[in-house]
Amino acid sequence: MKRRTLFLSLTIAILAVISHWLSQETEQLLVESTTTPTPVRSPDYFMDNFSAVTMNENGITQHRLEAVRLEHYAQDDTTELNQPHLVFYDNSTPLWHITAARGNIKNDTQTIYLEGKVHLQREGDAPQELRTENIQIHPKTQYAETDAAVTLTSPQVQLQGVGMRVYLNDERLQLLSHVRGHYVQ
Repeated sequence: MKRRTLFLSLTIAILAVISHWLSQETEQLLVESTTTPTPVRSPDYFMDNFSAVTMNENGITQHRLEAVRLEHYAQDDTTELNQPHLVFYDNSTPLWHITAARGNIKNDTQTIYLEGKVHLQREGDAPQELRTENIQIHPKTQYAETDAAVTLTSPQVQLQGVGMRVYLNDERLQLLSHVRGHYVQ
């Protein structure tokens, strides 16, 4: 009788352990099957040697955006630019050339974010060269700004500062803080 009770108790204990193990495995499989994998970010379209021209209502070129490669991502509606080059015009004459290592345009398409060795060069009677690491450009209003360090070089002066606002069509520029400069002969 004791043997039979021991055997029955041992069988119940083994069945309880197996039941618990199966319950855990089933729960794990359910969790794995309901977890959605992270989607791989890949472009829905791309263009090599991209170029786009924006004109005003009179058909006069306002700005031109070029890039070695453009990639658009539908997941977050962003456009990434490889080696972008942006040119702003004044009455069809190039006024500002802006280049960078990379850039992107968020879903609103009103702002272009450039980063990595950003270089702004103004042509004309008062040439200027600006260097920074990142900048936001608003092409419609011809306005640009950065919070990063900036170096401005012109034929007569070299200035350094942190933060900058540039009004591209008004030939106006503000360095916001920590401004230092010296006269170049």
